[in-house]
Amino acid sequence: MTDVMSRADRWHRPLVLLSAAAVVLAVVTAVGVFADPRLLTGVPIWLKPFKFSVSFVLDGLTLAWMLAQLPRRSRVAGWAVGVVVTVAVVEMVVIVGRVLRGTASHFNETTPLNAALWQVMGAAITVLFVAHVVVAIVLLVRRAKDRATTWAVGLGLGLC
Repeated sequence: MTDVMSRADRWHRPLVLLSAAAVVLAVVTAVGVFADPRLLTGVPIWLKPFKFSVSFVLDGLTLAWMLAQLPRRSRVAGWAVGVVVTVAVVEMVVIVGRVLRGTASHFNETTPLNAALWQVMGAAITVLFVAHVVVAIVLLVRRAKDRATTWAVGLGLGLC
């Protein structure tokens, strides 16, 4: 634990900010799950943004920790993580915007706007995936300070 905290000052700030914003959004959407009686496809309308918020908290903090394990900063990884942050924000804006409009965010092509937003989300997830792979490759090439982290990244990339 001390090792994690000693490197906390090296954590990628935009990722930490994304995670903090996602925590706030997770709390807001959790309240929405119980306070808003609307259902969409049989589930509370705020459930999807809640799940995505929690996912981005975990993803952001994990990536920030992983980057802190590098012996020195990487411009390529920093650029890729900047893409991750940008795409995560776009995804959340679309998903929350759809909830506010009372429509489904995924597989919704009922209007030209909905179809365009679904295409944006589809492209965004592809970009998000590629950016994660770039970060993983940088972590494998640069090799973290300990073998366990290097193995964890390699196995995670293999599962990917």
